[in-house]
Amino acid sequence: KTPIAVTALSSQALRDRNVTSILDIQNYVPDLSVGSRSGTGAGSGGVSIRGMGVDATGSSAAVGIYEDDVYIPSGTGSVGAGNLLGFFDVARVEVLRGPQGTLFGRNTIAGAVQYVTNAPEDEFGGYVDVTGGTDARADFQGALNIPLGDSFAVRIAGISTTEGGYVHDILDNTDRGASRMQGLRLRASWTPPTRLTIDLKGEVLHESTNGRAVLVSGVNPNAQFVGLAQLFGEIRPLDDSYLSPGKYRSVGFNAPDYFRYDSTEAQAIVNYEISDDLDFKSISAYSTSRPRLAQDFDNTPLSIYSSLPAHQKLGVLTQELQPLQQAPSERL
Repeated sequence: KTPIAVTALSSQALRDRNVTSILDIQNYVPDLSVGSRSGTGAGSGGVSIRGMGVDATGSSAAVGIYEDDVYIPSGTGSVGAGNLLGFFDVARVEVLRGPQGTLFGRNTIAGAVQYVTNAPEDEFGGYVDVTGGTDARADFQGALNIPLGDSFAVRIAGISTTEGGYVHDILDNTDRGASRMQGLRLRASWTPPTRLTIDLKGEVLHESTNGRAVLVSGVNPNAQFVGLAQLFGEIRPLDDSYLSPGKYRSVGFNAPDYFRYDSTEAQAIVNYEISDDLDFKSISAYSTSRPRLAQDFDNTPLSIYSSLPAHQKLGVLTQELQPLQQAPSERL
């Protein structure tokens, strides 16, 4: 009876709109903004609802991200692998404008985004989607549902996407902007003829890019922080010779430019009906992520400004207990 602003997109609605990641959802949800970070593809980014998102690097996000009832912490303020990367075999996506602290916790002052993957069913079936395109694009996605008896079923889903680069680096003969992603998910559901229900899920994701697709449109040889740089044993200033020679051609990087992301997740949801109006639910999850990043920020063959390879490892354990009761008066 309380009005609330919610946008829900079913799997058919996502298919009709060719939505392949949460980045695409913002085109169909009012006041939702999603941005990825340069050079990291869909591996990290920020989500904002009604203008509230991440205030600064290292701060907690104001929008809670959930996958199958499991909260995915931001760590550094960016969304995790389960949000931008693991977008396959999805049943629906929900965007709830905030604050949502009553049902979703404290990290939802701006709202929450939850997407629910397809659960195992009691009928055998599956699907395969194939997409091809220019720049060596090749996408494969599919799922197989296998019932094993009257009360147990498993579902296997996978995705593989490949896209070539579109900015040619004439220095090392590389097409920058190429990306690749693979994901595999296994879900199992056990519903014995009792009040008990157990849902298990395991997921593995990987993404990699070979550098940012950028062009140098102008240089300032008088910038104080630039100075001179060493190039092939010769001292040269930064001048117009390093401008990109064409719309899709780059003069090249002197340092490796890449992003790689690996993650794993395991979760268990156990629900027990204590009585007709009282349920007890346990949500357990453990995930690991490992981003690796190196960037040449000046985008030229000169050794001016680049980041050292940054490797991080993050492990997250979450445990949530929910007693769910419907009061006899239906007012509580």
